[in-house]
Amino acid sequence: MQAIETIGIINNNNILKIQHKIKKQFLNKSVRVLILFNEELESTDEIDEIDEKLWLKSISKNSAFDFLNDKEEDIYSLTDGKSFEYEI
Repeated sequence: MQAIETIGIINNNNILKIQHKIKKQFLNKSVRVLILFNEELESTDEIDEIDEKLWLKSISKNSAFDFLNDKEEDIYSLTDGKSFEYEI
């Protein structure tokens, strides 16, 4: 049995929507679902924030990005280009 951990939301139609892309080999298969409610989270903004933190944590430990630690990949410096300010 394989497992994934992700987050999701149950909509007004009692449909659970997860924020994880499922591999094609697992589509249309029976699954077991364990739902854990985080009582501290009340809004989808908070869920999005956690999802972003989970994403950042995942990519920081993903070996697919190890090449970015190579010295050859460090081609930019703080003195390159011009800074810009972004206003919301």
